[in-house]
Amino acid sequence: MLPTSPGADEIADLLNRIEGEPNLLAKRAEMRVGGVLEGTRFVVTECYDD
Repeated sequence: MLPTSPGADEIADLLNRIEGEPNLLAKRAEMRVGGVLEGTRFVVTECYDD
């Protein structure tokens, strides 16, 4: 069972963290399906490979 969807405040917090820590986005882009983004309730549900 997946956790409940994050709210607008959680999404805004994530975007603010990424803005303050540019390397965070690249690190999270390496996560696989099922991974939980550290410090959040976000779960990776899809991955795309180029």
